[in-house]
Amino acid sequence: MLDALQDENQMSSETNRVIVHGVPGEGARFTGVIKGFIPLLASVFLFGIFAGVILPVEAGGLAFTGLIVVFAVMLWLAYNSYSRGAESYFKGARGEEIVAIWLASLPAGYHVFHDVDLSKVGSLDHLVAGPTGVFVIETKFWAGAVTSDGTSLLVDGLMPSRSPVQQVLKEAAALQEFLKEKMSDAPTVTPVVCFASNTLAHDQRDSCLKVGDVAVCNVGELCDLITSGGQVFSAVDIERFVKLWEY
Repeated sequence: MLDALQDENQMSSETNRVIVHGVPGEGARFTGVIKGFIPLLASVFLFGIFAGVILPVEAGGLAFTGLIVVFAVMLWLAYNSYSRGAESYFKGARGEEIVAIWLASLPAGYHVFHDVDLSKVGSLDHLVAGPTGVFVIETKFWAGAVTSDGTSLLVDGLMPSRSPVQQVLKEAAALQEFLKEKMSDAPTVTPVVCFASNTLAHDQRDSCLKVGDVAVCNVGELCDLITSGGQVFSAVDIERFVKLWEY
């Protein structure tokens, strides 16, 4: 009797909160590990080959010592360059985890998917489906102040090397195309750029900043942005959408 009551309470609890699928930041962490450790292993391997070739040769010890030092420094610089790239992936994963915590506070009726694989564009950081529609979310964890010139996002007044606005537009278009292939009445996908670092500067009276067709917000405003629209997606439609991502 007690077990049955506990099971009923658990089912009731699950139906009264957002349903989460996947692990946030999983793809970014894996890429970071690969970028961090492969150069290290390659450096050790190449240094071993280099040392094995030159050490047995008879020549001035000082000259060979100098060559080894120079070669080791070159390998270290190469690895250091790769490790900085790996750190950016780990930082990105932390940003995705922060956003995931906020998305977990969405009300019942919403489904949140983390690290969704979409073949044409790679991995989507977050995908949300609920009564107010479908949202693809690109997470950024930038340290500098983020502003907009009306068409692009700037970091400390400078254009980033890769535009998150163009990135999420490409992801949303690919997702829209995928949905049209699977659903005759595919919902419109809303592209969102979310700053986990809360570094976006905009009018606080609005839940987001609009850059073209892209909604841009800080992580604290994300759930309000998602839930603020009217109902466009029925429970049946949401379940149909969810089944597309079940493996």
